[in-house]
Amino acid sequence: MQVYDSSGADVGGVYINSGPTEVDFTPTAAEAGTTTVVISPYQFESTGSFTLTYATDVTGTLTSGVPTNGAIEFGGQHAVYTFNAVAGQPVTLAITNPKVSPSSDSLQMQVYDSSGADIGGVYINTSPAEIQFTPTSAEAGPTTVVISPYQFESTGSYTLTYTTG
Repeated sequence: MQVYDSSGADVGGVYINSGPTEVDFTPTAAEAGTTTVVISPYQFESTGSFTLTYATDVTGTLTSGVPTNGAIEFGGQHAVYTFNAVAGQPVTLAITNPKVSPSSDSLQMQVYDSSGADIGGVYINTSPAEIQFTPTSAEAGPTTVVISPYQFESTGSYTLTYTTG
């Protein structure tokens, strides 16, 4: 499977065999528009069947003290939330009411600072989970929280609460 942006440039591809797979990308302004997905045999005589799901990411802005209910409905889907971290002010990102399917799987939450550096992460399954950190001046600014399947096919719902101060 190959994916091409609106200009025809290749943005990614994968081989399809017996397990689930994905091509995951966030289009830039230059890549926005009609995207083309081409699925073709790798070897000339290959045949097969598949289910193709186009899953747009969930996005939002977090406000301190305001719970956000979220859900990952499809394998490969992500939830991407942002907030503005202030140097020296402690941050807590708490997950409550997690419901993951299948119950033996997990979702994961990763936090990235304004430079894109990974601040930390946790797995989300049946119990509440949280990440706490105090941003340095280098980490302050636009901060991104990404919730995604840990195993490709995992789905689920949760409540995310961001608090600062």
